[in-house]
Amino acid sequence: MTTAVDEFLPALLDLWRELLEQPEAGQDTDFFYAGGTSIHAVRLLQRARTAFGLRIPLDALITAPTPRLFAERLAELRDTDA
Repeated sequence: MTTAVDEFLPALLDLWRELLEQPEAGQDTDFFYAGGTSIHAVRLLQRARTAFGLRIPLDALITAPTPRLFAERLAELRDTDA
């Protein structure tokens, strides 16, 4: 059975790896500790909004800075938006 996190995680891992230029980034790689800047964060949020069609608040990445946590946050937002 696919969970909500599984639905978002592959695309988020791709975004983390591309934007941070770290092909080894995993589901628990902290965006900011891995070198993410505010510019990277804005790009990630915009691309995630486009990819998933969700209204993602600016603080989402700060409170959920890993792909796994961010996927959980997106699942919550999707369920709230539905």
